[in-house]
Amino acid sequence: MSGIKLVLTDFDGTVVQFGKHEVSNEVRQAVVACENQGIKVVAVTGRYFQMAQPVLEVLGFDDLCIFDNGASIIHARTGELVWSKWLEVEQVQHVAHILAPNSRLIDYDPGHNEHEPADNESELIDQIAQGTSHVYSLVEMSHIDETIARLSEVPDVTFYTAASTRGETDCLGIQINHAQADKYHGVHALRKILGIPKEQTLAIGDGDNDVSLFENAGIRVAMGNATEKLKAAADHIVATVDDDGFVEAMERFVLR
Repeated sequence: MSGIKLVLTDFDGTVVQFGKHEVSNEVRQAVVACENQGIKVVAVTGRYFQMAQPVLEVLGFDDLCIFDNGASIIHARTGELVWSKWLEVEQVQHVAHILAPNSRLIDYDPGHNEHEPADNESELIDQIAQGTSHVYSLVEMSHIDETIARLSEVPDVTFYTAASTRGETDCLGIQINHAQADKYHGVHALRKILGIPKEQTLAIGDGDNDVSLFENAGIRVAMGNATEKLKAAADHIVATVDDDGFVEAMERFVLR
């Protein structure tokens, strides 16, 4: 009999294709089966709340979930912000100035309005007056190495790269968060709120940013399409997102 009380699931590449909102009926039924057995299923995603809403609604999530790669805990139904670790104004400005010159798209405001950098983007960045959950940029591949090198020198931030959700192959997405806003810290805060220990927690994901997610779980499951780094950190590897690896994980390790 499973002792798992909490399932932490990544979204893109785990329950849905990157940037998509369609969820297979099998995945949806697996989530319902977990909830019917009193097992809480929580999204832990790099997506911001508004971008995640279509998938939340399909899966019927109606409780606390983690967004912005760990920067925000928000109630999936009401949109209430319960906990946050956001970038300060000075941090937002610093990383935005690094990213903007080589970005095809950039997003650095709390409303998450992605836009093409304007000719006066530097002036707009200097006018930033609010912190935000994260900064996102779609950086041209020819400038990735130098951009990563410069971001690595910025204190108190963390970042990860991921393939473009729009299908561009000549760009790479970069998301920057506060150093204490990775999936480890977000999940640690959530587990304290819920009162569920690490030993009764299963985490499943596919990306390098899910390594920190694994640090908060007793059972660590990597998708078949996961990065080699995540597979090396996993206890188990299941099928790919195309073959509903999430369902396999629930049936093998969670459902009674």
